[in-house]
Amino acid sequence: MGIVIGSIRQGRLGDRIGRWVLETARATEGEDGQASDVELIDLKDVDLPLYASEVLPAMPFSLSPRSTTAPCPGR
Repeated sequence: MGIVIGSIRQGRLGDRIGRWVLETARATEGEDGQASDVELIDLKDVDLPLYASEVLPAMPFSLSPRSTTAPCPGR
């Protein structure tokens, strides 16, 4: 089984979570009594054209205080 760390951004948490999942999976025995065969795949170590910005694509700007308190139309 492959555990994929999909984020390459600085300050990511996926690497810590991925290592924890890897250790937990390796410590878990399957129905045959054998340890799980798992591999950690970190996209940061793969030479691919990836999005490496610190800002998520879905969040290109920060919300202003007004936009967080403005009433929603129709509500």
